Amino acid sequence: MAKKRRINKAQAIRDYLTEHGLDTAPKDVIANFKALRITISAAQVSNIKTEMRGGNGKASTRGRKAASRLDLDALLEANRFVKRAGGINAAKAALDTLAKLQ
Repeated sequence: MAKKRRINKAQAIRDYLTEHGLDTAPKDVIANFKALRITISAAQVSNIKTEMRGGNGKASTRGRKAASRLDLDALLEANRFVKRAGGINAAKAALDTLAKLQ
């Protein structure tokens, strides 16, 4: 009895996606391989697509988001406002009052 020739499914999927584009739906890839009598799952296709796009599949939501950077002009203007208000506590009180009015 002849041995079955094992194929590298991952490489076959990569080759198919390279030829047909990364926007190809997993169900289309599965249908193509099913016609060749090769069983693959949608998860395999999705994982390989993510790998080919350069992602590792993990969301990059760890840690705190970087605070928005204020430019130098905005900081200098804020400093002038604090001085005119009579200090940082007075400026905060004025901003709190302004927030309530809006």
